[in-house]
Amino acid sequence: MDVLTEGNAAKLYCLDWIAQYAADKPAVTILDLGCGDARNFVRLLKQNPRVLYVGVEPSPAACEAARANTAGLKATILNGYAYDVYGRLVKERFDLLVSFSVFEHVYRRLDYLRAARACIKDDGYFLINYDAGHFVYPKNARERLKNWLGPLLARLGAERYFQAFVRQADFEAMLAAA
Repeated sequence: MDVLTEGNAAKLYCLDWIAQYAADKPAVTILDLGCGDARNFVRLLKQNPRVLYVGVEPSPAACEAARANTAGLKATILNGYAYDVYGRLVKERFDLLVSFSVFEHVYRRLDYLRAARACIKDDGYFLINYDAGHFVYPKNARERLKNWLGPLLARLGAERYFQAFVRQADFEAMLAAA
């Protein structure tokens, strides 16, 4: 058994659950909202050729890294925001949606959750985790500055710097509204 040691416990639990879920299905489609460099799914894609993976990422540099990491695998990497995913970037609905350590960086959170809902099959699953580490334990002055300036810059149109703490009650209300 391979052990993935990068990431937080919730993400590792989700990846293990996905591997077990995929093992029992003839085919599985996964949409990863905010895929970064897609390393989280390389092992799963190599071990399970029945999995079709689509990653969506707003950073062009991260998309290039994701394409390199998933070269030769059943993977498509799309550059764009998750808000724009359904109908513009993808037309199909997916068995699984994942969003690992992304939601705290999403400015238009309700739009994000609505896009996720539109992309998931009626019997599908949405696995999402978000982090508080940027806010509870900022690593350096740059991260503290980003916590302070990010929301302001996002209101001015520069969403890429956004990060803000996610309160559980706010998340639950948005999820219900989506």
